[in-house]
Amino acid sequence: LYEYEEQIGSEKIKTGINISNYYDNDDLFKALEYAKEALAFANEFGTTADILTAYNRIGIVYYKFGDLAKSNEFFMQAIEASNALEVPNLINEARLLNNIANNYGELDQEKLAIEYYKKSLFIKRKLNDSIRFSITLNNMALTYSSLHYYDSANIVLNEAMLIDKLLKDDLSLAYTKGSVGEIYIDIGQADSAIRYLGESLSFFERIADSDYILAYYHQKLGEANSLSNQFEEAETHFSIALDFSIKIGAKPIERDCYKGLQSVNENQGLYKQAFEYNHLFVALQDSLYKKESAQKLNAIETSYQIKNKEQEISILNANAEVDQFKFYGAAALAFFVMILLGFLYYRYLFKEKANFILKQKNHTIQKQNKEIMDGVEYAKGIQEAILPEFSSIETLFQSSYIYYKPAQIVSGDFYWVDKVDENILLVLADGTGHGVPGAFLSVLGSSILRQITSENRVSKPDEILAALNQKVIEGLGQSKLNSTLKDGMDVAVCSYNTRTGALSFAGAKRPLILKMGNEIRIVKGNRVSVGGSQSKAPAFDTHYFNMEKGDSLLLFSDGVIDQFGGEGDKKFLAKRLIRLLEAGDGIDGFKQNFEEEMKSWKGERAQTDDMLLFGVQI
Repeated sequence: LYEYEEQIGSEKIKTGINISNYYDNDDLFKALEYAKEALAFANEFGTTADILTAYNRIGIVYYKFGDLAKSNEFFMQAIEASNALEVPNLINEARLLNNIANNYGELDQEKLAIEYYKKSLFIKRKLNDSIRFSITLNNMALTYSSLHYYDSANIVLNEAMLIDKLLKDDLSLAYTKGSVGEIYIDIGQADSAIRYLGESLSFFERIADSDYILAYYHQKLGEANSLSNQFEEAETHFSIALDFSIKIGAKPIERDCYKGLQSVNENQGLYKQAFEYNHLFVALQDSLYKKESAQKLNAIETSYQIKNKEQEISILNANAEVDQFKFYGAAALAFFVMILLGFLYYRYLFKEKANFILKQKNHTIQKQNKEIMDGVEYAKGIQEAILPEFSSIETLFQSSYIYYKPAQIVSGDFYWVDKVDENILLVLADGTGHGVPGAFLSVLGSSILRQITSENRVSKPDEILAALNQKVIEGLGQSKLNSTLKDGMDVAVCSYNTRTGALSFAGAKRPLILKMGNEIRIVKGNRVSVGGSQSKAPAFDTHYFNMEKGDSLLLFSDGVIDQFGGEGDKKFLAKRLIRLLEAGDGIDGFKQNFEEEMKSWKGERAQTDDMLLFGVQI
């Protein structure tokens, strides 16, 4: 740190990167601060290689924060910097591509992950880098397996196994056999899974300090034995894995062991023990979910803290300038007033005091307004972090489009996308009001939907609306006799089955627009909202359709069709959406036409409500 303050040029950049790397262990905020400072110096007076190193360092820090999308953004920029070198650093580029693929895999964007694994393998093949080639093949195979492309996964693993045997790399071969065993679990071939996982496990049992990998493969062997109804052996492996995972703090493995032990005890009729393990599983699952959410928001918190530090410095500098100005002004004024009449002097002082008080009040008001706006901007970041990533939606459909424009920074409208087994769920909600009150309601709604779809695995639109209605009423205490909260939301829910092509829809005051072939259909929801004051729980009707490739659907909030504009200051109305959907070539064509039409229609008029439109093409 002492040297860093005195250094200049590339040496300063190198030291800054080292300091960032040091802080990785206990203070990621400082790690990010020094990495970004190193990037700023690299852009100012460093080489392209310095810029590449800084981008890569920032990408690693964001990965540790849990912000994988941001991590990939900086890894991509590192690749661009590598390509700008006179002699591109292909080894680094191959590693970066592998890291990007791993991030996409964790973000459930498996197809993008496969693309980047292939790019990494292409470079490693050119470099004849056989050792790292096998690692990437393993990663790629597990990603193929998560997509249920088991033939592709086996081909890739056979190639990895061949390389391991030729290089006599027993360690890599053990990992490869373990991956083969995991894929056999996925396809339900328990005997083969047990054989390969057992071979992998026996290798790692001979290696010291392998507690994590032993916990991992014992847990997988528990799954394989349970699959073949060998419940005693399964319980033994789960118990061993549980001991290891608790010892080293591997919470995800510990959670999976509780789930496995619950299933084993249920199959043996030991329901009390099964219930106890289920309780432990649910508690740990909830704890891990909260931790993941906190990691996702860490990146927002970082930028917010850094921004506040910059503002504090700016305010201190401004105050210093003001104090200096006051000093010289007062001295000059005192000299001048000594010459002039005392009356004018005292009159001036009185006026100056009044102005000073007024400035102080204005300063206080401006500071309070700024704090409020900073808080709202921070809330906007939190709200956007909760919403699903648009890039994850793009992988599920031929094309997709989201038009999301809050009226007051934060929005009462929100959308939700999830996949439950074969069903892709699309939800659009229009909360009561907009601005901060609406945003609170949208955060509550998103949290409840996550519980309904991700945790409870509900996939039928009418059941989702019924559960959402009940939990909103409970969450806002609207069932109490003295409750003054009447807020609710209008919601549209679609469930698309990827295997059969069937689409089901239910709506609470929100419609659905379908384009099936050349036919346009408007499907209305029930005339009742979710939440609010209701005498009895509403029933929601479900509508069913068979979708074909190229068919499109639109969901939208009131703010879109109620926007005033055009000649005569009229509402936009749903009929314009229908006309644009008819005229456009699928969702991509609709997107271009809609944005031009809305911009022209609105003109200079103020936005009257939050706007949200969600369209996908099968």
